[in-house]
Amino acid sequence: MNVWLDGFKRDSHPSREVAVWEHIASVYEEYRALHPELTTEQHKQLFEIILMIDCTDANSEMLRAASANLPPRSLEYVLQSYGSEMPLHDIADDGNPQGPEIAGAEHGASAFWDKEHFPNDVPEHLIREIIATERKGD
Repeated sequence: MNVWLDGFKRDSHPSREVAVWEHIASVYEEYRALHPELTTEQHKQLFEIILMIDCTDANSEMLRAASANLPPRSLEYVLQSYGSEMPLHDIADDGNPQGPEIAGAEHGASAFWDKEHFPNDVPEHLIREIIATERKGD
């Protein structure tokens, strides 16, 4: 996990990347909650098709093949869920999986705040300046 967090911290726009992975996790968790009967292999297939969505056309044969062993209409549901900014269903969760032992638990609700601390995104104009400077130096 520390390697992932370090990678996000070095990203010029970490909040975008974190948001993408949070959305992937949300789609996965929502579908998993609706289909608790999935086998381990089906869980892997579900995760694969969610990752493939950004890399391929929604009508791709590759997506259809990857979802062949999932329950009927799974691909359609996952595509709809991935395309939505909000979850399609309101599914209760267990709260923060880290539990109240994280720092700040004595302050009530703060126990459930994210504990990762990412730097602010680097402003777009600064990134463009850095790239332009590096190109001039080549």
